[in-house]
Amino acid sequence: MSTDGPAAAPAIADLVAAFAPGPADPPPLELARRVLATVSDHDRWRQTVVNLIAAEGLMSRTARSVLSSDLASRLTEGLPGDKDVSSSPVESNRHIEQIEVTIAGLARRLFGAAYAEWRPASNSMANAAVLRAVTRPGDLIAVQPLAGGANISYQEAGVAGVLGLRTAELPATADFGIDGAAAAAEIIRLRPRAVVVGGSKVLFPYPLHELRAAADQVGAVLLLDAAHVAPLIAGGRFADPFADGAHVLTLGTHKSMGGPVGGLVLTNDAQIAAGVSAAIYPGFLQTRDQNKYAAAAIALAELLEHRTAYAAALVANAQALAAALAAAGFQLLGADRGYTQTHLLLIDAGPRATALAAACSREGILMGPTNIPGDAPGTRGGVRMSVGQVTRQGMTPAEMEIIAGLIADAGAGRRGVARRATELARSFPGVGFSFDAELS
Repeated sequence: MSTDGPAAAPAIADLVAAFAPGPADPPPLELARRVLATVSDHDRWRQTVVNLIAAEGLMSRTARSVLSSDLASRLTEGLPGDKDVSSSPVESNRHIEQIEVTIAGLARRLFGAAYAEWRPASNSMANAAVLRAVTRPGDLIAVQPLAGGANISYQEAGVAGVLGLRTAELPATADFGIDGAAAAAEIIRLRPRAVVVGGSKVLFPYPLHELRAAADQVGAVLLLDAAHVAPLIAGGRFADPFADGAHVLTLGTHKSMGGPVGGLVLTNDAQIAAGVSAAIYPGFLQTRDQNKYAAAAIALAELLEHRTAYAAALVANAQALAAALAAAGFQLLGADRGYTQTHLLLIDAGPRATALAAACSREGILMGPTNIPGDAPGTRGGVRMSVGQVTRQGMTPAEMEIIAGLIADAGAGRRGVARRATELARSFPGVGFSFDAELS
């Protein structure tokens, strides 16, 4: 989800009119054929581009294979051993219960947590469940600001507003971090019920120790939204959230996690865990995609096996790409701190940001413009990139040099960029840090 707020969209009336019934509309079978052809076109095109979009990831072939299994049309309600058998007999739950228990166990091992909630359909739902468990309507929560790199889900425009919560912004830094001392002072002054940090433009670890010390003084719960940095946490390359002070950790099973869209909540607090579980079912979710559970379980197993090497490769590639872009003349955020300690990097392109991102995307190097500190309201002076997918494809710092050259050439309007991008993408057709070789 973009952290810049809702983008302009076509008028609903125009969209409806485009698909309204007409005398010359094709028959349903033809429409189904067109959908299949569109999916095939999309898959072929994806094999020709270099994807640097931060909100996307790459699933292994093994994980993707179970998405089309019979599980896709089955439902389950409740917890393993305590299913609602009125909608699904005990016998039909025995396989999915094994998968659910596997997901919970893998998540606990990956993040060192006593409790894992695996049922959220997204990271936003995971955040919503935590906030529902630890707050009541009218409560104040202190959050990382949207303009400072936060996720919209815990803002008043997102689930915080839906839950009737008030928000106050924590002081942010110029590289999308949190000013620990200033934020601690604000927490003590405001006395919020919860403190939430973690977003979509995180370059460096957050000052969780300082935030937790302040939260303890006012009885607040500290939540880290780790949607973009979870594999780095699991691989020991970012932070240890629970040791550093977080009460609860949320993340998605997609993006750089390598699974389908879904959410996880991790905590060592039994009371928070019970509240989250009660909020999820039946409050937020009645049934869930069983095929996605299976794919998530495989993705988490792959991450557990490869987490150290994968996390190291993510950081190495991000830093290599940032350095190569800087050498090519681009200005990047966080230059005085080594650009990044995650898989993300941000170019400060000023008024050229949107044009740069568009030029690169037209040439098959996918990325998007975004707001950065100092931008006027409604403007986007930055370009956000992630090395998540290219790292999983097996690319190394040597390929990051090539990608930086492609970005520079695309921005300058030089010819032949799309062909070179396609050649690079097709040189890495597999999915690394996976079990594809062992299970294919």
